[in-house]
Amino acid sequence: MSIAETSPLFTYWQSSQDELENKKRILKANQKSPASALFVKEPYKWENLYQSILRELIKGDQGSMKGFSVLLDTVNEEERQRIFLQLKRKEILDTEILEYLKRSRPKELASKRNIFRFARIFLSIFLNPFLIDIKGKRSHSYEHSGYYIYKFRKAISSPIRRNVKD
Repeated sequence: MSIAETSPLFTYWQSSQDELENKKRILKANQKSPASALFVKEPYKWENLYQSILRELIKGDQGSMKGFSVLLDTVNEEERQRIFLQLKRKEILDTEILEYLKRSRPKELASKRNIFRFARIFLSIFLNPFLIDIKGKRSHSYEHSGYYIYKFRKAISSPIRRNVKD
């Protein structure tokens, strides 16, 4: 299982992203969280943050725990537990970190600023390194750039794959 597959938005990105799929996606939001607007209104940004911050945690950046906790707080309890279960089952995150995140809420965690982490995550939102296929309406500049970068990478990889198969 990849990091992308642990995301509550994984099936949404694989779908047609039509109105029905969008409603299913929105049902996964934690309506009580003040940050849930990010999950509801900006799924592309949420997904990039999720994958980027999770990768930072995997690399041992403990300062990313608050950011990851905020993202977990934007999804409902069922999705949150599903994420923890998948991260534990596939040994993506250390059990100790998972237990700490389960017990803590975003307000309780200390924040540690890291300009390099910020730059990496900021760039990922514009450059779409996780190959997120945005099929619906794109409202923000980072969604447009991510969409075109995705299309460009798909276009250049298709001829390469055909040559490899020949």
